[in-house]
Amino acid sequence: MKEQIFISFEPQTGPGLPAFGWAGKRPLRSVVSPPACLREVYGPAREGWRNRLYWGENLQVMGHLLQTFRGKIDLIYLDPPFDSSADYKRTITLRGGTPGEERAVLRETQYGDTWICEEYLQFMYERLILMRELLSPRGSLYLHCDYRRSHYLRMLLDEVFGPGCFRNEILWCYSIGGKGERFFGRKHDSIFWYSKTQDYYFDGKSPHVAAHRKPNSHMKLQTDAAGRQYQEKRDRKSGKVYRYYIDEGKIPEDYWTDIEQLNREDRERVGYPTQKPEALLKRIIAASAPPGGLVFDPFMGSGTTQAAAMKLDRRFLGADSNPGAVETVTRRLLTAGRELEGTPGFGVYQVGRSAPQRPAAGAEAVRVDGRLVIRAFRPARLLEKLSLPRETDWRRLVDSVMIDWHYDGAVLRPETVDIPEKNALVRGVYDIPEDCGTIRVKITDLRSESMEIEVP
Repeated sequence: MKEQIFISFEPQTGPGLPAFGWAGKRPLRSVVSPPACLREVYGPAREGWRNRLYWGENLQVMGHLLQTFRGKIDLIYLDPPFDSSADYKRTITLRGGTPGEERAVLRETQYGDTWICEEYLQFMYERLILMRELLSPRGSLYLHCDYRRSHYLRMLLDEVFGPGCFRNEILWCYSIGGKGERFFGRKHDSIFWYSKTQDYYFDGKSPHVAAHRKPNSHMKLQTDAAGRQYQEKRDRKSGKVYRYYIDEGKIPEDYWTDIEQLNREDRERVGYPTQKPEALLKRIIAASAPPGGLVFDPFMGSGTTQAAAMKLDRRFLGADSNPGAVETVTRRLLTAGRELEGTPGFGVYQVGRSAPQRPAAGAEAVRVDGRLVIRAFRPARLLEKLSLPRETDWRRLVDSVMIDWHYDGAVLRPETVDIPEKNALVRGVYDIPEDCGTIRVKITDLRSESMEIEVP
């Protein structure tokens, strides 16, 4: 049952504050709070907590989150649409190819980023208001953008949070990407950091935050008895001497040049467009979310925020309206979780849709001598897009196989998770446990579309 939640937001306006308006600007006084349906569960809870991914439009997801997490989220990072007038695509290739083998390749659009300016501003305005409602009193918001709409977004943030809650405009500088021929190369993004109040959490000494300290040219470089290099500075008024060791990190300036954009062959890549490096998110999370704190990304895309939060032992929430993004993040977290012990699992929820969308596909799985054998999987759309014959080895079309050996008829709880390395194939044959009940198999193809079947 949907509920209506009222918003306490009042715009930061008045003497000395500029008014920002656009055609059709509407205040946000309330929001619908729809229910969330639990679809999948991966891993156990820890101390009563399990992380959450939401498939749904993030305005509805945040309306739902207000019921439980209003004023409780420590950090929100968002990498929203940039209004770049571009279609962002991912490259899809068959698995299991040998070196030099020609493999079928598909470039498929994941999402478009073309807007009417007024619609974009209203879209962002409403969501920023809800994010402010979700933040804790000590919480912070980091908004990632570029030159296209940064000036408008800064004014929106001033109106929603107040100019006094502005902390930094961080310039993330990188070298990868196209070069300018008739203008200077556009080689930085802006990340606006605003806090909910003046009493905000910040840890600049975390090893994930600190930057390398370089010697200053105006101070003499010296070496102590232990062989450590340092520089000293004397305060002229107090006479106090400050010693800076070169091997110690420092709080970074507001321009970050030590974190590079991901290259095409980076092992960290998961094949989703506009993916950001984990080092960037680790710095933000370590700086503004306390250990065990709660992090939310309402445009989670490739899942970098969630992966970084999990590795830093922070709790997380994530949302995306693209089912392919949810599948991508699910696989990424399961792969990352193999190397981590004691981290809480996560659930996948559906918000605002009556039933999951399934691709046109057929599959066959049978029991043979105590094993589950997948004999066939035919994702019709993928085969058609890649112009492949039906006799193509089905495993080359699959990103993952997940099996619930005790399916309860409602929530998929995979106990066997088969996610191979980037070019490897799923096994396709699995030992059936002795206490097996109803078997439910989920197969996800290269386009991140999934289908589920029950095995008699």
